[in-house]
Amino acid sequence: MRRRVAGPGGAATLGGPRDTARWWQGRALVALALTPVALVAAMVVGEALLAAQGHEVGAEVAAPIGPTLVAAVPALLIGVSAPLAAAWCGAQAAARGHPHGRRVVVVGVVLAVGFVALNVLGALVGR
Repeated sequence: MRRRVAGPGGAATLGGPRDTARWWQGRALVALALTPVALVAAMVVGEALLAAQGHEVGAEVAAPIGPTLVAAVPALLIGVSAPLAAAWCGAQAAARGHPHGRRVVVVGVVLAVGFVALNVLGALVGR
């Protein structure tokens, strides 16, 4: 019988690399599930920062590039935080031998790159 040891973050787990890989994979899936929450939070923060600078969101006249960047950079960072965290945790799981760790890495990176690309293209086309 295996003895219980402290795993990543101090959580008590069964010893062995397989258990650690499952722990990282679980965290990766939680981060992946929180991606929609991060995207909504990014939208709310971006619009709030733009409105705080006195520019109306969705107005016919686009806001200048300076205030747009002040609002967009924090919003983009919030939006990519969950998918990139999922990719990182998935990479940790894959490195420890989890068979599905690489799938989470690919999904997380594709979501993060897609979110940034859609926002950058939307800002360029909307100008």
